Amino acid sequence: MPVTEMFLGTSAFGDDTGIMRAYFDTDSGKIEVFDHIRLERAVFLARSSDKDIIYASCKEGAAAVNIKDGMRLASIQPVHASASCHIFASENHLFTASYFEGRVTIFDLDCSGNILPHPFYIQHLGAGPNKARQECAHAHFVRLTPDGRYLAVCDLGLDKVMFYPYCKESGVSLKPIEIACPPGSGPRHIAFSKRGDFMYVVTEMGNTVLVFKYNCGSAELIQEIGTLPEGFTGEDTASAIKISPDGMLLAVGNRGDDSIAVFAIESEGLLALSHHFKVGKCPRDIEFDPSGKFILCAEQEENRIGVYDINGKPVFSLFYEAPSCILF
Repeated sequence: MPVTEMFLGTSAFGDDTGIMRAYFDTDSGKIEVFDHIRLERAVFLARSSDKDIIYASCKEGAAAVNIKDGMRLASIQPVHASASCHIFASENHLFTASYFEGRVTIFDLDCSGNILPHPFYIQHLGAGPNKARQECAHAHFVRLTPDGRYLAVCDLGLDKVMFYPYCKESGVSLKPIEIACPPGSGPRHIAFSKRGDFMYVVTEMGNTVLVFKYNCGSAELIQEIGTLPEGFTGEDTASAIKISPDGMLLAVGNRGDDSIAVFAIESEGLLALSHHFKVGKCPRDIEFDPSGKFILCAEQEENRIGVYDINGKPVFSLFYEAPSCILF
C-alpha cells in the first residue's frame, strides 16, 4: 500500500483543534490520521527545507512544530497582528502575511529552524476601488519566487502583486517591483509553473486566473480566464490555486458555487478549461496528491476533507472541524 505523509490545518478554536498528521494512500485516496498537536487556529502550514519542521500561522502568531520524533512545539513568536493568513519558509527566514493589517512579517530562523524574536516588518498602505473589501491593504500570500530572487506578495486590498528583492544572507529589500492586477479583482494566491516561467494569480473577488509570463521579477499578463461555470449568477469568492505534480493541470477552488475548476496548462503557459466539479461547502484550500490521481479539498463549512479523483468523483471523506490547509 503506497502511502505518503500529509498535514492538515484548521481555522477553528478550542481544545481539539490543531495540526493533524496523517497518511495518505495514493492507491485508494484514503486518509488515516495518526498524530495531532493542539494549536488554535493553525490556518496555514509550511514545511522547512530539511522537512523536519512544520510552520503554522496560528492564533498565537507563528509556530514551529518539530516532527522528527512525534510532534513537539519547538518555538512560537507573536506577529503583533490580529490574523496571519499565509506562511512560507526558506532556509534562513520565515514569512507571514497578515490580512487585516496589510503587513508582511519576516523572522530569522536559527540553524535548527527555530523562529527567532524581533522580526522585520513590511507595511503596505493604500486602498482599492471596492470600498467594502479594499478599504485598506490586505496582504494575503507570501512565497519566494522559484528563482529565489524575490519575495512575492499578493495584496488583495491594493490589487497588486509585489516582488521584493531577496537575498538569504541579507533578507528583503524595501523597493518592490509592483505588478498591477485588474481594479477590484483582489489577488489572493499565486502558483508558479513547474519550470518557473509562468505565474498564475487567482483573484478572490474577480473569480479569475491571471496568467503572467514570468522572468526574474518581470511579469507580462498574457491571459485572464474565469473560474466559475458558465451561467453562474450567485456570489462567489475564489480561494486556493494549485498545479498538479506533472505540471499539466491547474485547479482553483470556488466558494459560493462550491466547486473546483480544473484547467489544462498548454505549451505556451495558457489555460484551457477542462471541467468543473462540485465539492462541499466553502472549499478553503485544495491540493493535488503526490501521485496526481486525486484532488483533496478542505471544505471549511462542511467540516470535512473531501478526496476526489481528477474527474470529480468522491472517493473518501475525513471529518474534522473547519479544515483550512492541506500540506504534503
